[in-house]
Amino acid sequence: MSPVKPTTDVPQTANKKGPFTEAVAPSNPSTGIVTQPTFEQIQMRAYHLWLQRGQIEGSEAQNWLDAEQELIRELNRSMKPGKSSKQ
Repeated sequence: MSPVKPTTDVPQTANKKGPFTEAVAPSNPSTGIVTQPTFEQIQMRAYHLWLQRGQIEGSEAQNWLDAEQELIRELNRSMKPGKSSKQ
Protein backbone atom coordinates (compact mmCIF):
# COMPACT_ATOMS: atom_id res chain seq x y z
CA MET A 1 0.00 0.00 0.00
CA SER A 2 1.37 3.44 -0.90
CA PRO A 3 1.58 6.16 1.79
CA VAL A 4 -1.24 8.66 2.08
CA LYS A 5 -0.36 12.10 0.77
CA PRO A 6 -1.57 15.34 2.39
CA THR A 7 -4.38 17.15 0.62
CA THR A 8 -2.10 20.08 -0.27
CA ASP A 9 0.77 19.89 -2.72
CA VAL A 10 4.12 20.10 -0.93
CA PRO A 11 7.67 19.67 -2.17
CA GLN A 12 9.00 16.15 -1.80
CA THR A 13 12.20 17.37 -0.16
CA ALA A 14 12.35 19.67 2.82
CA ASN A 15 14.66 22.63 3.14
CA LYS A 16 17.36 21.28 5.46
CA LYS A 17 18.45 24.75 6.57
CA GLY A 18 15.11 25.63 8.16
CA PRO A 19 11.91 27.42 7.23
CA PHE A 20 13.27 30.98 7.13
CA THR A 21 16.09 30.54 4.60
CA GLU A 22 13.90 31.43 1.63
CA ALA A 23 13.30 35.02 0.60
CA VAL A 24 10.23 36.30 2.42
CA ALA A 25 8.16 39.30 1.44
CA PRO A 26 7.89 41.66 4.40
CA SER A 27 4.45 41.97 5.96
CA ASN A 28 5.15 45.67 6.34
CA PRO A 29 7.04 46.80 3.21
CA SER A 30 7.82 50.27 4.64
CA THR A 31 9.78 48.82 7.57
CA GLY A 32 10.89 45.51 6.06
CA ILE A 33 9.70 43.67 9.19
CA VAL A 34 8.28 40.20 8.61
CA THR A 35 5.38 39.55 10.95
CA GLN A 36 3.72 36.58 9.27
CA PRO A 37 5.17 33.36 7.86
CA THR A 38 4.66 32.70 4.16
CA PHE A 39 2.12 30.24 2.80
CA GLU A 40 4.98 27.94 1.76
CA GLN A 41 6.54 28.00 5.25
CA ILE A 42 3.23 27.09 6.87
CA GLN A 43 2.57 24.43 4.25
CA MET A 44 5.96 22.77 4.83
CA ARG A 45 5.65 22.89 8.63
CA ALA A 46 2.11 21.48 8.49
CA TYR A 47 3.34 18.65 6.28
CA HIS A 48 6.12 17.84 8.75
CA LEU A 49 3.64 17.88 11.64
CA TRP A 50 1.37 15.55 9.68
CA LEU A 51 4.29 13.14 9.20
CA GLN A 52 5.37 13.38 12.85
CA ARG A 53 1.82 12.75 14.06
CA GLY A 54 1.41 9.52 12.13
CA GLN A 55 -0.17 10.82 8.89
CA ILE A 56 -3.66 10.89 10.36
CA GLU A 57 -6.33 11.62 7.77
CA GLY A 58 -8.58 14.55 8.59
CA SER A 59 -5.92 16.39 10.65
CA GLU A 60 -5.03 18.91 7.97
CA ALA A 61 -6.73 21.91 9.55
CA GLN A 62 -5.24 21.29 13.01
CA ASN A 63 -1.78 20.70 11.55
CA TRP A 64 -2.06 23.94 9.54
CA LEU A 65 -3.12 25.97 12.58
CA ASP A 66 -0.40 24.46 14.77
CA ALA A 67 2.23 25.08 12.08
CA GLU A 68 1.14 28.70 11.67
CA GLN A 69 1.27 29.33 15.43
CA GLU A 70 4.72 27.71 15.78
CA LEU A 71 6.13 29.83 12.97
CA ILE A 72 4.59 33.05 14.34
CA ARG A 73 6.11 32.31 17.76
CA GLU A 74 9.51 31.75 16.12
CA LEU A 75 9.23 35.03 14.21
CA ASN A 76 8.22 36.91 17.37
CA ARG A 77 11.16 35.46 19.32
CA SER A 78 13.59 36.44 16.59
CA MET A 79 12.25 40.02 16.53
CA LYS A 80 12.40 40.79 20.28
CA PRO A 81 14.50 43.89 21.04
CA GLY A 82 17.76 43.30 22.81
CA LYS A 83 18.06 39.74 21.58
CA SER A 84 21.61 39.02 20.51
CA SER A 85 23.12 36.01 18.81
CA LYS A 86 26.33 36.57 20.82
CA GLN A 87 26.52 34.96 24.23
